[in-house]
Amino acid sequence: MTDAEVTAEIENMVAAYPTDRGAAVRQAMEDPDRRDGLKARLLERKALDFLYRQANVTEAYNLIMPAGAVTPPAPDGGSLITPA
Repeated sequence: MTDAEVTAEIENMVAAYPTDRGAAVRQAMEDPDRRDGLKARLLERKALDFLYRQANVTEAYNLIMPAGAVTPPAPDGGSLITPA
């Protein structure tokens, strides 16, 4: 994570607020702990973006089910999801 990437993200955050609030955001991001937190979130986002770009999903098997739905059997005859 480069300083330029962090600065660009801060500027994006500042631009999302009216002028007086944007200055407060910029000032808050001068705090090393807040800046480190932002770096961590940006690094996580970059990692997830990388994984998403590399993913090659070939099959999805009922990964999302509405609450109370009957659990489908797994291809091996077991259960993929245990109802709550």
